[in-house]
Amino acid sequence: MTIDETPQRPRPDLGRTPIEIIIEAIAFLALGGIVVLIAASWGSLPEQIPHHFDVAGRPDAWGGKWVLVVLAAISVVLYAMLSAFGRIPHRFNYLWPITAANAPEQYRIAVSLLRILKTEAMFLFGFLTLRMIQSQGLGKGFVPILIATLGVTIFVHLVMAYLNR
Repeated sequence: MTIDETPQRPRPDLGRTPIEIIIEAIAFLALGGIVVLIAASWGSLPEQIPHHFDVAGRPDAWGGKWVLVVLAAISVVLYAMLSAFGRIPHRFNYLWPITAANAPEQYRIAVSLLRILKTEAMFLFGFLTLRMIQSQGLGKGFVPILIATLGVTIFVHLVMAYLNR
């Protein structure tokens, strides 16, 4: 069965709540902060900065400062992709059947997950950018906090989706 052969799902107009607008604005401002941080510090950066970190958060590879441009470009592409995907929740795979009755809430939950993950990703890339500019490590708690944050976000949204099936 191809994607075009799948049954048509409802496409309710979800609009945006004030909190969704705020979360989206925070993600966009975080993305802008990454770009501004790189631009503002570019002239004073050494030629070699850390660009890879071990599990304990210590720098273990160094390279040219151009890697910050790559990190910013990845941030922009990720932001754009997650924003675009958030406009087509009727094309997502869901754990439960989508009906006219549950579609609005299931779509809202799915788009909310993308929006929050996008915001978390922008803060992650912003933190990485800052630590690379400062030529410092990430800290021992970085990986556990990252895993916990993403895990809780996904778990909460899965529970919400289950309760609204």
